[in-house]
Amino acid sequence: MIEIGRVRSRAARTVETLLRVMEALEESGKPWSELEARLAGQMSTATLSKRLKDGLRHGLITRTLRPDGRVIYELTAKGKAVLEWMREDSKNAI
Repeated sequence: MIEIGRVRSRAARTVETLLRVMEALEESGKPWSELEARLAGQMSTATLSKRLKDGLRHGLITRTLRPDGRVIYELTAKGKAVLEWMREDSKNAI
């Protein structure tokens, strides 16, 4: 029984941190350094890296290499829709 609680808790933290990353990308695409600075104190750099990879794998975030060599992370249309859905869902839950 305790193990199930740990798994749910870990899953909830994963979703929460992924949503924070998505919210940070909502306004516009950002390079790693800007994301890291914006989310400092909310998650470690290792967690940020994992959540970006999760978002990329699920088609919520894109990673673009610009001609100047900078990598920019942005929300996809799917990512924007999921973020909006989560906000609406949380409004309706209250």
